[in-house]
Amino acid sequence: MHALQLKHILSAKKPSIHVRYMAERNQLDPEIANLIGVLQDANHHPEGDAFTHTLMVLDEAAEISAREYLTEVENAVLRLAALAHDFGKATHTQYHPDGRITAWGHPEAGVPFAKTFLEHNNVNPTIIAKVLPLVNLHMAWVGFYTPDITSKSVRKLIRKLEPTNLIMLKHIVEADMSGRGGKYFKKAYHSACMIS
Repeated sequence: MHALQLKHILSAKKPSIHVRYMAERNQLDPEIANLIGVLQDANHHPEGDAFTHTLMVLDEAAEISAREYLTEVENAVLRLAALAHDFGKATHTQYHPDGRITAWGHPEAGVPFAKTFLEHNNVNPTIIAKVLPLVNLHMAWVGFYTPDITSKSVRKLIRKLEPTNLIMLKHIVEADMSGRGGKYFKKAYHSACMIS
């Protein structure tokens, strides 16, 4: 990917169109291309494979950025986190004999892939530093639905997110939850607000 292609991803109203265009011409970075054909659990991801999900999340991130009037840096952080959030599924997706599909550990596993992708594309180190915690913690919201959440655990999450913050985590969670098919499509706004 070169600078002009990345610019489209960071500025287009519907950046998935450009990513699909690049895929058709075999111009995707391997971290993105490796998601093509990676199956997901149909109960949680009726939209299809991890690549399709990633493109939907990217488009949701673009909409959230516009709706929330994010700064140029915040927009870049959110869109790049959306693009990279499931890179770890390429190596951590498991197909079980009973038909289940899981991707345990994929957020943490995706961090080095995201770092390589962002550095290869000459992304500003300040932005990289904010994207990586969002990739690593994009599933942290799951804990917010359990009764044992404490102020101490929230403070710990805030520290882990640095140099980004809970608001940006809320945005990536909303994009991730809304960027799915079926009953999930565009339904995450109020759920995501629970963590802000």
